[in-house]
Amino acid sequence: MDLMLSSLCPHTKLEGTLFTREQVDEISTRIAKRVSENVARQLGVNKGSSSDAGNKQEGK
Repeated sequence: MDLMLSSLCPHTKLEGTLFTREQVDEISTRIAKRVSENVARQLGVNKGSSSDAGNKQEGK
């Protein structure tokens, strides 16, 4: 059975490995999704802050 410690370090003869390839893929997907959601949320907050600041400078 081939197991991986991480997607960057595939080794087939390591004893006591923690994750299967499928588990690593699932974890990576969940992390990527959460990071993407956080970045999108932060960009939305920053965009809102920028337009508020721009409106104040323009006297709106």
